Amino acid sequence: MREVHRVRLPGVIIRRWHHGITIIAADVAESVPSNNDFSPALFFAFLFICVVCLVLIGVGIVIGLVVCAITAILLAVGVLSTSVVAGLITRRPITAVRVFLLECGVLAGVPAGILCGWIIYYVRSAAGSGWLISLYGAVGGAIAGVVVALLLDFAFRRARAWTSAKMISKRPHEIAIQAS
Repeated sequence: MREVHRVRLPGVIIRRWHHGITIIAADVAESVPSNNDFSPALFFAFLFICVVCLVLIGVGIVIGLVVCAITAILLAVGVLSTSVVAGLITRRPITAVRVFLLECGVLAGVPAGILCGWIIYYVRSAAGSGWLISLYGAVGGAIAGVVVALLLDFAFRRARAWTSAKMISKRPHEIAIQAS
């Protein structure tokens, strides 16, 4: 395309092409004042926002990696696979959740019980050898983990029963009226 006509106005360039297209663009070099209006506070606010965004992105990546590692460990130990198998055999997802909670309770309780056993040993100078303290702590932690898992299962069952009783007792029309 060749330029047919060029008109120069202060701060504006008008170009007309042979197809009749007119392009108007601001002449930035002539319209900007000569003083530099740099604000350090705005620059530091921009840097702060960028650092916060990068930190949040990093935290999100770390949380994602931790979740992936925990999932890999649970798969390697067999917790997820046995939970899924239990759910598939009974054809009820709630059974898979219960098995998962129980297994996670035991897995989390054993090291916690061992740690508590050693803490009690060092604080109270309990009698017994090292492996016996670990054994007692592991058994106590496993029992505590099962109790916590059963409490969570009980709480989830009650919440599900309460929610389903509230939702089933009302007709869909009544629920839609309450929502709006």
